[in-house]
Amino acid sequence: MQCAEYVIKSEIGVQPVTCDEDLNPFSVRGLYDWRDELAADDSPGYAVWREGTRGATKYIRIQEPCPRHSCRHSEPSLDSLFNDTTRMKAATCIQVLLLLLTSALVGNSTLNGAQNYPPVIKGAEEIIYKTVDGIDLKLWIFRPEGDRAEAAPAMIFFFGGGWKNGSPKAFVSQAQYLAQRGMYGVVADYRVASRHGVKANSCVEDARDALHYIKAHADRLQMDPDRIGVGGGSAGGHLAACLGTLYAKDDAAPNALALYNPATILAPIEIKTAHSAHSPKLIIKANLMLKFRQSELRNRLGVTPSELSPFHHISERTPPTIIFHGTKDTTIPFLSAALFAEQLQAYKVNMVMKSYEGSGHGFFNREPERSQTNAELDQFLFSLGWLEAK
Repeated sequence: MQCAEYVIKSEIGVQPVTCDEDLNPFSVRGLYDWRDELAADDSPGYAVWREGTRGATKYIRIQEPCPRHSCRHSEPSLDSLFNDTTRMKAATCIQVLLLLLTSALVGNSTLNGAQNYPPVIKGAEEIIYKTVDGIDLKLWIFRPEGDRAEAAPAMIFFFGGGWKNGSPKAFVSQAQYLAQRGMYGVVADYRVASRHGVKANSCVEDARDALHYIKAHADRLQMDPDRIGVGGGSAGGHLAACLGTLYAKDDAAPNALALYNPATILAPIEIKTAHSAHSPKLIIKANLMLKFRQSELRNRLGVTPSELSPFHHISERTPPTIIFHGTKDTTIPFLSAALFAEQLQAYKVNMVMKSYEGSGHGFFNREPERSQTNAELDQFLFSLGWLEAK
């Protein structure tokens, strides 16, 4: 069989290797690796994913037919793999399929950069909301401008970074914008793997505690406890989505969600429970990928993936939600957001979906999309009665 094979290391770069003729290929459309699109066409091909270790390095092998190379062909160079986009688009098989939102979740610091920690955030009130294992976790609160006689709504933002890294600075501009509009904008810190050695279930626990703190101290902070929303991007969007789905019955549940390319589907979907206009075959193919990642995901999450998969916990109690997602996101594919949105609609949740044609992951932290998403968030919050008209 003629093929070309690449080994994509899950956390430490990329390395090509030769093919293994013993692999059994299956026909598939839309496979994708952790971050990068391997082909742009929609033609069916053959692909096999296998995961293993070589020394201490985890890797994923992708095998695909390629008419120009045999399995015994010399290895392609790293430059040809990542810098020659023409060659990559010629590889016959594999475009982004799906909700392997886990990919967001592999040390992706797109949203935050390599910022220093702990951060210094000017112009905000700094509050410790939790101390765990000697670590002070903080909130930075931007107060609404002008004098207020009444309590104001608030939105708490959680940064992205794959539950591994990131900085609360990621959503400072969004928090400042809301403060200028008369709300409290809050950015929250939480434990992550690279700094604190925790798994994602601890990240969710911290996010929940941050919300509980704000709700419990709303009077002192002059916030309206019935109008406290949560938001975030990528893995931070996952945390916010968890609070509005898994914990929607909490007394301190959020009252609105603002999700920016969020990771919302971490486990296979039962077709009979999915309220989707998409082809069942598409969901089946998605599930093949998700099933393949369950063991690795379980290790990263600290629990069974379905336990922390927001899609699987949507209910009528899920609060009003706005979702921002780019159609060319190869880290968390757009299809995952579309499926999540359809499930929200099926449960009659007040939901707004904002699709950004041609945009990739983390688009909302660049101009002009930052200003555009702020304006759309403004409109959403106005519709809830949280903001006054401009």
